[in-house]
Order: sequence, then structure tokens, then C-alpha cells
Amino acid sequence: MSLADITCLWYGCLDTRTVQVILARHDAGRWSIEQAFADARNVLGAGEARNRARRAVERTVPFALLVHTLVITWYARHGHNPARITARRHAQPWYRAKTEPAFEDMLTQLRRVLIAARISKGSAARPTPEQTMAVLAAWHAAAA
Repeated sequence: MSLADITCLWYGCLDTRTVQVILARHDAGRWSIEQAFADARNVLGAGEARNRARRAVERTVPFALLVHTLVITWYARHGHNPARITARRHAQPWYRAKTEPAFEDMLTQLRRVLIAARISKGSAARPTPEQTMAVLAAWHAAAA
């Protein structure tokens, strides 16, 4: 992979403020970076922020990228479930060619774990039918 960086002025949107532009020449490497930005914008909502204050704007995207990193790290350490991925490949024909889980898969798994933990609250007691239905409804909503 080839990398180059340059500090320059980006006239128009940034006026006289200097920026650092990083150029990457490696399709796969660039794709993962572009996908991370797309996930932060589209899945985590950084692209829909309605911030007005300058500091809020400066915090929104870095926070979304931090959350993105934390979700992936959690999934790699605790959430990866090969049996669930295999079941999804069998159930959804469009998923069969995928070699790795998408960010949405990781986020869905994290939501399921958080919902189950919230419902059970560490209790060893069996959940009520209402709690079970709430978890199922939340899982379906998280997967949608």
C-alpha cells in the first residue's frame, strides 16, 4: 500500500483553514476505510446529526467512529458466533457469498446481548412470557 499526505488549504468549505489530506493507493485498504465512514454515517447516524454548535459538530463524527471501533472490537472478542452466521447463510440466499459479517450483523448481535441483559438483569429466574415476547420483538427490530 502506498500512502501520501499533504497539508493544504481546501478552498470553499474550509476557507483559510489548513487540512491534512491523506491519499491511499491500495483498493482493499481504501475500501475498508470508506466502509467505516459509510457505516458511521448511515448505520450509526453521524450523517443525520442536527448539530448547530461548532464543538458539537466537531465531536459527532469522531464519536461515531469511536462507537464503530468499540462495536467491532466487542464483536471480535465476545460476540462472534459462527453458528449464527452459518444459520443466516442458509436462511438468506443473498448472504451465502459473504465471507465476513457486516457491521450491521455486529451491531445486531450487540443489541441482542444488551436487550437480553436488560430483561434478565442478572436474574437466574425464568423470564415471563411478556419478557420473552419483548426480547423477540426487540431482536426482530434490531435485525430489520
